[in-house]
Amino acid sequence: MKTMFARITCLSLIIAASSVISVALASDSGYVATGAKAKNFKLNDQHMQLVELDKLRGSTVVIIYTGRNGFDDAAEIIKKLDKKHSGREDGKKAGKDIRIVGAANLKGVPGFVKKMVKNRMKEPRYPSFLMDWKGEIAATYGYDEKGIAAFVVDGKGIVRFSGNIKNADDDISKISSVVDTI
Repeated sequence: MKTMFARITCLSLIIAASSVISVALASDSGYVATGAKAKNFKLNDQHMQLVELDKLRGSTVVIIYTGRNGFDDAAEIIKKLDKKHSGREDGKKAGKDIRIVGAANLKGVPGFVKKMVKNRMKEPRYPSFLMDWKGEIAATYGYDEKGIAAFVVDGKGIVRFSGNIKNADDDISKISSVVDTI
């Protein structure tokens, strides 16, 4: 009986270890590659407006993605990019259609806190933020929870930039130059 119990325990440990290894191997070790096709996502913002990436094809889309603690800096980045690139409510400038989308990885937010987070995000100082409760964008685009990430997707759905950014003029200029070359 002890031998059978030992075998079952050993087998369980092997299965658990192989599961951990396969998950680690399956996960991306970095952001989505430049030149890759952008994967679709459908998420609501804090005002329950649905945004689907595939429906924005034809537009250059800048996604500013943050974790739970980066809302304020991400909001500032969005405002700076929006001021530089849109200048109009519809996002059009010089024949270009540019959409700047904020998104937040809220996967770790406990259920009882979700309403409070949503209400906080409805404050006028925040632009529209997609509420990524399941971490879809993080998993698909390789967000690593280290600060704020930016993803620039051209009108054909190809990723032209992906990486960490800060609320600094150099990083805003870097994103803007990518957008300007599309």
